[in-house]
Amino acid sequence: MGLILHHRSTGRTADRFYVVLFVMVVPPSTAPLTLFANQEAMVRGPDSYLADRSFECDLGLWWSGPVGPTHTVTAALLQFDVSGVNEPLLNATFHHFVYNHGDDATLHELLVPWNSSVTYNSLPWSNSSWGTAPVAAISGHAQSEWSDLDSGVWHTADVTSSVSAWLAGARANHGFIVLPGDGADSAHMQCTRSARPPRLELNLLVPPAAPPSLPPPPPSMPPPPPVPPVSPPTEEDDTLTIVVGFSAAAILLSAQVLVMWLNSLPGGGDPKRGLPAEFPSELISPDRQVVIANHQLMATQL
Repeated sequence: MGLILHHRSTGRTADRFYVVLFVMVVPPSTAPLTLFANQEAMVRGPDSYLADRSFECDLGLWWSGPVGPTHTVTAALLQFDVSGVNEPLLNATFHHFVYNHGDDATLHELLVPWNSSVTYNSLPWSNSSWGTAPVAAISGHAQSEWSDLDSGVWHTADVTSSVSAWLAGARANHGFIVLPGDGADSAHMQCTRSARPPRLELNLLVPPAAPPSLPPPPPSMPPPPPVPPVSPPTEEDDTLTIVVGFSAAAILLSAQVLVMWLNSLPGGGDPKRGLPAEFPSELISPDRQVVIANHQLMATQL
């Protein structure tokens, strides 16, 4: 959309034309997408009777630091399937509901594949399985130190860097592991089977809808017929030729009226007798003949 401005010059310079374009910027919209864990599990060890066992979630997932003489640790694993996301990502947030107060933990990106049958030994439990840099801190805070859903608290963690890498194909998506710290006080969060499951909130960028197509232009009009050239009248010496663009009858009638007018003029020896003084002499022939419309109708001596 735009307009053309015409600057008409008042001097010797040529006129100037300016094209002004109007660009309407439509901001893109955002759309939230909620994903729930497609698989989750817990691992416990290094006690031999725990390290080879898998632990599925019944009501909750928990984590705790070294406990007892064998320093048993417990960690929670979650994975979210983002393979169907095609829109650009603005941010990603991990939400979890803690209903049993405990120690805080850290969220790490898993670097190895696993499934719901994973164990402490099969993972394996090593920094090589999750790296050393945490993605975010995980809060274990709740209103009660007992399993009380009414005193639970929702917590969030920014995981945009991990989800962006998964969507870009920079790293494989193996989900997250919640690693406990040194504290032995376990914290519990609800799992997928519960009323308040952990979830991944993606804020996606949705491009604006394409504008409607313009209607087709109207059919072009046929060019006007050519105008036939008009021949200039022929010049005759010492004659007054009156060209009348009407029918022959109109020409004859005009000639008769002219003759009657000329005959009504008073006499005299002057060729211009009776005519106005400003009447051009060159339009009157010496014998007072007037040729009308090339028909050679003559008004003789008055």
